[in-house]
Amino acid sequence: MPEQPDKCFEHHMLLKRELEDFKKEFDDLTKSCRDMHCFFFGGVTQLDGHISFVDKVNSLYENQQNTRKFYNTFLSIFGCLIVTGLVSLGMACHSFQMTNQAVTNLTKIIENTQSENVEIKVELAQLKAKVGSQ
Repeated sequence: MPEQPDKCFEHHMLLKRELEDFKKEFDDLTKSCRDMHCFFFGGVTQLDGHISFVDKVNSLYENQQNTRKFYNTFLSIFGCLIVTGLVSLGMACHSFQMTNQAVTNLTKIIENTQSENVEIKVELAQLKAKVGSQ
């Protein structure tokens, strides 16, 4: 019978060592899970100055959203300025065209007036010649 307690003791010690090894593995796994949780969501074991992965992703997303808003605003303002500039340029071209047309008409009127003056001077000279010959 003395063999039976020795075998039980050996078996008990073997099971106890396996249980301790399992507990050690479980503690390591639990620590690893805590470390992963801290990495993703933040926690007390995180190093100072480091933010969690989720916070980093949220910061990047907010930065991207703000950049998009800035570019949309910039393009809207720039688009309005371009449209306003094109309208102003069109109005200036129209004004230039109307001024050019007015100057052309005025030039034609002046040329007609000068040709009429020449005709009047010719008629006046002819009348003076007739009056002087009588």
